[in-house]
Amino acid sequence: MGEPTIGALLRELREKAERSQSEQADELSAILGRPVTRNEVSRWENEKRLLTPYMQQPYADSFKVDVTVIRRAVAQAKANRRRTRPDAEEERDPVQRREFLGAVAGLALAGATGQPSLGATNGVPQLAGLDQIRAALTSYTLKTPALSVADLDTVRDLTVETHRRYQAADYSGAAQVLPALIVTADGLVAQSTGDDLRAALAVQNQVYVATAKLVTKVGDGNLAWIAADRAATAAQRADSPILKATAAFQLSCALLRLDNIDDAERIATDAAEGFRDDSPDGLSVRGALWLNSALIASRRSDRAASTERMRQAEQLALELGHDGNYVWTAFGPTNVAIHQLSAAVEIHDPRSAIARAERVDTSTMPGGLRSRRAQVHIDTAWAYTQDRTDPAVVINLMEAERVAPEAVHYNGKVRQMLTEMLKRERKSATPGLRELAQRCGVLL
Repeated sequence: MGEPTIGALLRELREKAERSQSEQADELSAILGRPVTRNEVSRWENEKRLLTPYMQQPYADSFKVDVTVIRRAVAQAKANRRRTRPDAEEERDPVQRREFLGAVAGLALAGATGQPSLGATNGVPQLAGLDQIRAALTSYTLKTPALSVADLDTVRDLTVETHRRYQAADYSGAAQVLPALIVTADGLVAQSTGDDLRAALAVQNQVYVATAKLVTKVGDGNLAWIAADRAATAAQRADSPILKATAAFQLSCALLRLDNIDDAERIATDAAEGFRDDSPDGLSVRGALWLNSALIASRRSDRAASTERMRQAEQLALELGHDGNYVWTAFGPTNVAIHQLSAAVEIHDPRSAIARAERVDTSTMPGGLRSRRAQVHIDTAWAYTQDRTDPAVVINLMEAERVAPEAVHYNGKVRQMLTEMLKRERKSATPGLRELAQRCGVLL
């Protein structure tokens, strides 16, 4: 006999562990930190769905086996399918399938060129794909979504990749796939029932969180509010405290982008005070809420409130004990230090900002957090603009651009700094300034 296929292997491992399918679902939920249903376990064992790469390691961990055992069984199942059902892929609507896979390919192949689209009439670079995101968010239709053929695992994996792209400051890559992902997630929720509905709502929440993050970053507060509100609705329907807290964070960020400081502060602070979860996920989300609340207090020039809230975040980072990236928060001691630098910037304290910047070491942060690393240089550049040390400003901005081009090109504060320096430009002192301004859309 040949190698076992994945369904038979999963069933055998579960029975050896003396677990029911519901118990296996609970085990996976604990490992992943998000709901896994008994129906999902059943479909994997019956091979109605094959385990995606995202699920293979957690499944191996749940049985304490090497992940290569799982991967070989998945490969065997795929080989069997090709032999027995060579035309199986044609069962799906080919137009729908091509559209969805085209979005996936777009994300995978989108190069991080860092070059913004300069077509916006107000001179601010507009992210390619933003109009399509706007259309997906504001399309109120009763038709069945065209991309509803995608299964939950596929959408979940693609959502994970979109969050990764965002944190790597590959905003154009994330924008490439989000319109299709929004429609697909909505379709899955519309078609799901029971335990499957709760799992679909969790994915939908994370799709809208990713959307809210991206459009907040590129400056569209109105779209950010819509996306964050949808994330909150999905979290409420899923009745998940941690998803509610992540949605509250994004609502606060969207309101801050709209200069609604009072409501932004109230939502962030209330959520931080009311959310209790001592897991790594919970500590990270609560810490992120306190950090956001501290920055808002700094913007109001309330140094005492900012310091106290930052202290709350520091304590949670100490409890966590390391730099992590749970629930896509990048939370940990180093991110607290970065926010302390940002708070000094918000409160217009350049000396403190420069001193803090010199102490920040981002080398302990998880890989891929390019946007967080670039923020250190952007905030340091701002501090140097206050005493008109323009060469140091340009050096820091160019270093930020090297780390994360799009984090610089779509940053409004960067454009303000560049505009100010161009007014007092001394070419011999600031080589590279004009070229950087062109790449950021300040000079056309």
